[in-house]
Amino acid sequence: MKVNTGILLASGVILVLACALVLAQREPAPTTVTVYKTPTCGCCAKWVTHLEEAGFAVVVHDLDNLSAIKSEYGVGRSVASCHTAVV
Repeated sequence: MKVNTGILLASGVILVLACALVLAQREPAPTTVTVYKTPTCGCCAKWVTHLEEAGFAVVVHDLDNLSAIKSEYGVGRSVASCHTAVV
């Protein structure tokens, strides 16, 4: 059996181009935002929803006290709010 190397090569090139096209159309993974909030704060829950609707992947940690998190990430009192996010 004789193999036509031209057809084989063209088939390989088409396969590579098809794979490249599929990979180029994939969307990048969303940026993950880790949110630390209190379990009872309504505005924090709405902010999490806003982040998700904007395309972020959100990981939520409900904590009764955020002081340690704010201290760990250097969030000073002048810029602190009811939630803290790490991106």
